This record gives sequence, structure tokens and C-alpha cells, in this order.
Amino acid sequence: MKRKLSIFTALVLLTLSMVACGSASFDGVADKKNEIGSAVSDSRYDGFDAMEESAGSMDINTSPDKSGEGSEILTGEKLVYTCDLRLQTLNYEESVRAIKENIQAYKGIIERESESDNAYRWYYEDYVKTSGTRNLSMTIRIPSGKYSEFLDAMEGTGKVVSRESFVKNISRQYYETDAYIKSLEIQQDRLLDMMEKAVSIEDMITIEARLSEVQYELNIAKTKLSSMDADVEYSTITMVVQEVLEYTPDETPQKTNTFWDRLQNTLSETWEFFWELLEGLLFMAIRLLPVAIVVGVAGLLVLFIIRCCKKSRARKRAKAAMQANQEQVQEK
Repeated sequence: MKRKLSIFTALVLLTLSMVACGSASFDGVADKKNEIGSAVSDSRYDGFDAMEESAGSMDINTSPDKSGEGSEILTGEKLVYTCDLRLQTLNYEESVRAIKENIQAYKGIIERESESDNAYRWYYEDYVKTSGTRNLSMTIRIPSGKYSEFLDAMEGTGKVVSRESFVKNISRQYYETDAYIKSLEIQQDRLLDMMEKAVSIEDMITIEARLSEVQYELNIAKTKLSSMDADVEYSTITMVVQEVLEYTPDETPQKTNTFWDRLQNTLSETWEFFWELLEGLLFMAIRLLPVAIVVGVAGLLVLFIIRCCKKSRARKRAKAAMQANQEQVQEK
């Protein structure tokens, strides 16, 4: 009995001691978390202060270094060039081949390519091409250093119908992202140092959680910066190539203010309009000829039936009149 009582007493004392230790450990972990949070916060602001000092002393220019390449320090404006280009061509295959050869010659990349043909009667034996039916849409990335040269080279592959160029300056966004990356890297280094000096598992868990957040933000920022680098290094050109049988005429030049020039232009336009009208009427008549023939035959058939019906009615009336006359004669 005494032995059981002593065992029970020992268990009670052990339980009380574990509770006391747990409370002290919890207080220690809480204090450690506050200490880590304060250290991380300090490292974050210290990182930004360091980057502000670095940015203040940074010389932003576009001059290359002695090796002919860009300096390791981020310098110069970050410009993104884009262009929307629309071409017409009389020789579709040759123009497409020339465009792709130029892309290859200027070290470009085709990001997207879509080709379509809206001809639906090509499989007929009597098919005759009467209009341009093929179209090519492309998204091209060209090294920014060759951007202008490539656009000039496109002049020889067809008629440029429209060309719209845009330039976007992303320098501020770029350098802010780079400064943020360096600040996160400072935080990461400090957290790694704290991880090496951590003693308890609770401290390691707290530091590891914050370290994961910093590394996640760091990866996102680096991906964003890499995307901006690609946009700056390679310009984007959206191109549409349209097959035509004749080029769309340029805008009519502005007429002069003299009376004779205005009269001459008016007579010339009137004459052209008259011939275009006659041409349109001729083609319309040719297209409507089969319909006119069918309608004419049907009309003649209807007239023939109507005449036959009238003759039949007239014969019946004459026959009835003759019978009536004969009856009157017989009565007399």
C-alpha cells in the first residue's frame, strides 16, 4: 500500500513540474517570436535604406562599359517597343517566304502564327480565283537593336497599308522591382543566419515560416524582372498579311484650288464613275441572265396557258350561241 502511495505522489509531482516547464517554454517562444519579428522588420527597412542610398549614388546613363557590354550596375532607360503592321501582297507565297527569311536574318522569334483561307469553291474543277482569300497573322519578337531595320525591310515584302508604333518607358517600375529584390535578398541572408544560430525547434519553425514568405516574394519579383528584361531586349511586332489581286489605292491627293484643275478632276471622276457603272451593270446582267431566262420561259408558258383558256371559253360561248339560234329557228 505504501508503495502504491509513493508512486502516485511521484506522478503528481512530475505532472506539476511539466506544466510549469511548458508555461515557461511558451513564454520563451513568444518572446523569441517577437524578437525574430523585430529582427526581420529591422532587416527589411535596413534593406530599403541601403537600396535608397545605393540608388541615390547610382549613375543612370546609357553608355556601355569598357568591354562594350552593359555595366553590372543597372543603368539606362528601359524602353519597350511594339508595332502593329498590316501588309497587302499580290504574291502571297513569295511575301510569306520573304517575311520569314527576314525574321531569321534578324534573329527574331515567331511567338504566334495563324493562317486562314476563306475560299470555299477551290475543290471545283471550274474554280477561278477572283479575289484574295488567304490571310496570315503573326506575333514576332525582334531584338530591339534591329527593330527599326526589320520594319524597314518589311517595306519590300508587300504594300504597307498601316503601321502603328508604340514606345513604353518602364524604367521606374524596373528599378523599383530590382531594389525590392535586393531588399528581399538581405532579409533572406539575415534569416538564414538566424536559422543557423537557432537552438530550439520553436525558433526554427518561426524563422522557417518567415523565410518561406520572403523566398516566395523573391521568386515573384525575379520572375517579373525577367519578364521586363525580355520585353526590353525583344520588341513585339503584330503583323497581318492579306492576299489581294490588286492593291488598295492610296488616298486621293488633295485637289488644287484652280478652277481648271477642279473641272478636270471632276470630269475625270465622272467619266471613271460612268465606266464603273456600266461595268457593274454588265456584270449584274450577266449574273442575272440565267434567272431572266427561267423567268421569261415561265412567263411565256403562263401567257400560253392563259390564251388557250381564253380560246376555249370563246369556242364554248360560240357553240352555245349557235345552239340557241337553232332552237329558236325550230320553234318558229
